[in-house]
Amino acid sequence: MSYRPSQGYTDAFYQRWAADQAAAKAEQEEMQRANAEARARYLAGLEAKKLEEKQRAEAAIEAELAPQKERAKRQWLYDHPDKEAKDFERNAWPLLKANLLEEQDEQRLQAEIEAQRRRNSGRYSI
Repeated sequence: MSYRPSQGYTDAFYQRWAADQAAAKAEQEEMQRANAEARARYLAGLEAKKLEEKQRAEAAIEAELAPQKERAKRQWLYDHPDKEAKDFERNAWPLLKANLLEEQDEQRLQAEIEAQRRRNSGRYSI
Protein backbone atom coordinates (compact mmCIF):
# COMPACT_ATOMS: atom_id res chain seq x y z
CA MET A 1 0.00 0.00 0.00
CA SER A 2 1.32 3.39 -0.89
CA TYR A 3 0.98 6.19 1.66
CA ARG A 4 0.55 9.76 0.55
CA PRO A 5 0.53 13.01 2.53
CA SER A 6 -3.06 13.53 1.41
CA GLN A 7 -4.03 10.52 3.56
CA GLY A 8 -3.23 12.42 6.73
CA TYR A 9 0.46 11.61 6.99
CA THR A 10 3.09 14.29 7.14
CA ASP A 11 5.61 14.93 4.41
CA ALA A 12 8.42 13.87 6.77
CA PHE A 13 6.71 10.54 7.44
CA TYR A 14 6.19 9.92 3.74
CA GLN A 15 9.78 10.81 2.92
CA ARG A 16 11.07 8.50 5.65
CA TRP A 17 8.75 5.72 4.45
CA ALA A 18 9.84 6.22 0.82
CA ALA A 19 13.51 6.17 1.89
CA ASP A 20 12.92 2.96 3.88
CA GLN A 21 11.21 1.38 0.89
CA ALA A 22 14.05 2.39 -1.43
CA ALA A 23 16.63 1.01 1.03
CA ALA A 24 14.71 -2.26 1.36
CA LYS A 25 14.47 -2.57 -2.41
CA ALA A 26 18.20 -1.84 -2.83
CA GLU A 27 19.03 -4.40 -0.14
CA GLN A 28 16.83 -7.00 -1.83
CA GLU A 29 18.46 -6.32 -5.21
CA GLU A 30 21.92 -6.61 -3.63
CA MET A 31 20.96 -9.94 -2.05
CA GLN A 32 19.63 -11.20 -5.37
CA ARG A 33 22.84 -10.14 -7.12
CA ALA A 34 24.98 -11.81 -4.44
CA ASN A 35 22.87 -14.98 -4.68
CA ALA A 36 23.19 -14.99 -8.46
CA GLU A 37 26.98 -14.61 -8.21
CA ALA A 38 27.20 -17.39 -5.62
CA ARG A 39 25.04 -19.64 -7.77
CA ALA A 40 27.18 -18.92 -10.83
CA ARG A 41 30.37 -19.73 -8.87
CA TYR A 42 28.79 -22.95 -7.56
CA LEU A 43 27.65 -24.03 -11.01
CA ALA A 44 31.06 -23.20 -12.48
CA GLY A 45 32.66 -25.34 -9.77
CA LEU A 46 30.30 -28.20 -10.52
CA GLU A 47 31.03 -27.91 -14.23
CA ALA A 48 34.78 -27.90 -13.60
CA LYS A 49 34.45 -30.91 -11.32
CA LYS A 50 32.39 -32.76 -13.92
CA LEU A 51 34.93 -31.94 -16.64
CA GLU A 52 37.81 -33.08 -14.43
CA GLU A 53 36.02 -36.35 -13.63
CA LYS A 54 35.32 -36.91 -17.33
CA GLN A 55 38.96 -36.27 -18.21
CA ARG A 56 40.11 -38.61 -15.44
CA ALA A 57 37.77 -41.37 -16.66
CA GLU A 58 38.91 -40.85 -20.25
CA ALA A 59 42.56 -41.04 -19.19
CA ALA A 60 41.88 -44.26 -17.27
CA ILE A 61 40.18 -45.77 -20.32
CA GLU A 62 43.04 -44.69 -22.59
CA ALA A 63 45.59 -46.19 -20.19
CA GLU A 64 43.63 -49.44 -20.01
CA LEU A 65 43.36 -49.67 -23.80
CA ALA A 66 46.93 -48.55 -24.56
CA PRO A 67 48.38 -52.03 -25.28
CA GLN A 68 45.47 -52.96 -27.53
CA LYS A 69 45.69 -49.60 -29.24
CA GLU A 70 49.37 -50.06 -29.98
CA ARG A 71 48.82 -53.53 -31.44
CA ALA A 72 45.88 -52.34 -33.53
CA LYS A 73 47.88 -49.33 -34.69
CA ARG A 74 50.81 -51.47 -35.83
CA GLN A 75 48.49 -53.88 -37.63
CA TRP A 76 46.56 -51.03 -39.25
CA LEU A 77 49.75 -49.33 -40.43
CA TYR A 78 50.97 -52.65 -41.80
CA ASP A 79 47.67 -53.18 -43.63
CA HIS A 80 47.64 -49.59 -44.93
CA PRO A 81 51.20 -48.70 -45.96
CA ASP A 82 50.05 -45.55 -47.73
CA LYS A 83 48.55 -44.10 -44.50
CA GLU A 84 50.15 -42.45 -41.49
CA ALA A 85 49.70 -42.85 -37.74
CA LYS A 86 47.59 -39.69 -37.56
CA ASP A 87 45.14 -41.30 -40.02
CA PHE A 88 44.79 -44.23 -37.64
CA GLU A 89 44.18 -41.86 -34.71
CA ARG A 90 41.63 -39.84 -36.64
CA ASN A 91 39.77 -42.54 -38.59
CA ALA A 92 40.26 -46.05 -37.25
CA TRP A 93 40.89 -45.66 -33.54
CA PRO A 94 37.52 -44.14 -32.56
CA LEU A 95 35.73 -47.11 -34.14
CA LEU A 96 38.11 -49.68 -32.67
CA LYS A 97 37.91 -48.00 -29.29
CA ALA A 98 34.11 -48.15 -29.31
CA ASN A 99 34.25 -51.85 -30.19
CA LEU A 100 36.81 -52.59 -27.46
CA LEU A 101 34.79 -50.71 -24.86
CA GLU A 102 31.66 -52.56 -25.85
CA GLU A 103 33.47 -55.89 -25.55
CA GLN A 104 34.81 -54.92 -22.12
CA ASP A 105 31.35 -53.89 -20.94
CA GLU A 106 29.97 -57.19 -22.16
CA GLN A 107 32.71 -59.13 -20.36
CA ARG A 108 32.12 -57.19 -17.14
CA LEU A 109 28.40 -57.82 -17.38
CA GLN A 110 28.96 -61.54 -17.93
CA ALA A 111 31.34 -61.68 -14.96
CA GLU A 112 28.79 -59.88 -12.80
CA ILE A 113 26.03 -62.26 -13.89
CA GLU A 114 28.26 -65.24 -13.13
CA ALA A 115 29.17 -63.84 -9.71
CA GLN A 116 25.49 -63.25 -8.91
CA ARG A 117 24.64 -66.76 -10.04
CA ARG A 118 27.32 -68.16 -7.75
CA ARG A 119 26.11 -66.08 -4.82
CA ASN A 120 22.56 -67.24 -5.41
CA SER A 121 23.59 -70.90 -5.63
CA GLY A 122 25.21 -70.78 -2.18
CA ARG A 123 28.01 -73.08 -3.33
CA TYR A 124 30.68 -70.43 -3.63
CA SER A 125 31.49 -67.54 -1.37
CA ILE A 126 32.40 -64.36 -3.16
